[in-house]
Amino acid sequence: MTIAGRVVGTPQLRYSPAGVPITRFVLRHHSQRAHEGGLREVGCELEVVASGALAKQAQALGEGALVRASGYLARASYRTSARFLVLHAEHLESGDSVPVAPDS
Repeated sequence: MTIAGRVVGTPQLRYSPAGVPITRFVLRHHSQRAHEGGLREVGCELEVVASGALAKQAQALGEGALVRASGYLARASYRTSARFLVLHAEHLESGDSVPVAPDS
């Protein structure tokens, strides 16, 4: 899955018990998509989790940074019955050249 948007808040860096760096941040997406002959507003906020070397890159992102994140969706926690999803990033791209739509 790939999604683009702007970073909301400050990315939070922590370390796993094994010493692996993990950064979490929220990505706010907004775009318009063609739907049934008109335009439909599409928007969401999605938590992104980056680990390892990618965590350092994510931690350097500032609030409002434009980011395109690719990875896979998984439950936020396997220890609880929470059913909301997070994006586990496998690739991050940031900067003004990141396209937000139509294929984000």
